[in-house]
Amino acid sequence: MNKKVVKKNTEVERLTEPSNLPFQKWKRWGPYVSERSWGTVREDYSYNGNAWDYFPHDHARSRAYRWGEDGIAGFCDRYQLLVFSHSFWNGKDPILKERLFGLSHDEGNHGEDVKEIYYYLDGLPTYSYCKYLYKYPQNEYPYNELIQENKKRGLADDEYEIIDSGVFDNNEYFDIFIEYAKPDYEDICVRIEVCNRSEHEAEIHVIPQIFFRNQWSWTKQTERPFLKLDPSNNRILIDDNEAISMPNLSFDYKLGRWYLYSQEGGEFLFTDNDTNTERLYGISSLSKYTKDAFHRKIVNGEDSTNPKLTGTKEGCREGDCGACTILVGTLKGGAVQYRAVNSCLLPLGDVNGSHIVTIEGLRQSGSMTQQMLTPVQSVMAECGGTQCGFCTPGFIMSMTGYLLSTLHPDEKSML
Repeated sequence: MNKKVVKKNTEVERLTEPSNLPFQKWKRWGPYVSERSWGTVREDYSYNGNAWDYFPHDHARSRAYRWGEDGIAGFCDRYQLLVFSHSFWNGKDPILKERLFGLSHDEGNHGEDVKEIYYYLDGLPTYSYCKYLYKYPQNEYPYNELIQENKKRGLADDEYEIIDSGVFDNNEYFDIFIEYAKPDYEDICVRIEVCNRSEHEAEIHVIPQIFFRNQWSWTKQTERPFLKLDPSNNRILIDDNEAISMPNLSFDYKLGRWYLYSQEGGEFLFTDNDTNTERLYGISSLSKYTKDAFHRKIVNGEDSTNPKLTGTKEGCREGDCGACTILVGTLKGGAVQYRAVNSCLLPLGDVNGSHIVTIEGLRQSGSMTQQMLTPVQSVMAECGGTQCGFCTPGFIMSMTGYLLSTLHPDEKSML
């Protein structure tokens, strides 16, 4: 009897690689995000078990999910603490396109039915690579037309599909390709490519979103995970170290600290993944910045996002001012390289073995009784470069760190 020999390749090696996690480590991140969580039994707390009416599509943009998020081409960790998904706006739709639209059981002549055009183009078992295509109309999406036309039809009739509405006529749509690739099991690259298939220019807004699933509204949890912009590196700091571990698991599960890097350009918007109870129920919302803030900001032009550029969190850990800026020096190539950081955002363990310089440590002593300003401090004072007592230390520490670590400073490298 011949033995079957499986030829090993890179993907097989990933699948068989030993893991110190309770699951296969290359599968820690993948496309585990539903395209629709509204109208589902798991989110149903109605008195009569009518999930469709209890959580309709119109609530989805404003109401926090408890058991699972949804999104277009979403990517998340194995237990969906953190989700990355995509939303779009063509300048004409009444709402952001954040999730797939469909008909409920009572609206469709053949029951529930998604009314979108999308394709899964490629994917590997470990999701080290996968590709998705979504076709987004350039004209207003026919939400109401799809509902009304299908309601008119009976069981013996064909369904009224989105292609029947004419919204894709004359190729007036975008092909949106979304690709994920993992160079390593905890390093994820994302590429979004938008192709205009019509013969004329058309407006489109691309809004990638990253958010924590709301676990704090259903428990007595006070400490929450947070997202925070780090403008110096064009990245978002992601941290759930202070939040409680995910309940209902037999082991401690947290993500820790992560970073999301982006290309330059665009605008960062922040809000909380909390229900807008004022819109849905006429009750004041617990958070000023709610789940539907991006829709209200982009579509309605409201001042609805958090100007501090942070998500849900408690305590300081904001890094908005420069009062706590320090220099962290590490040995590289035989020389100490300094970088300026906000100490309120820096865990103590991250500076182990480093040289720390505070604003007080910059003083120069001309004698035992006289303290002299550093060159940076002198120039700031002489040129009127000071601002408030919070910001000025940050300016001084950042410039000092740059000059200490740059052999030939010039205007280009400064900027």
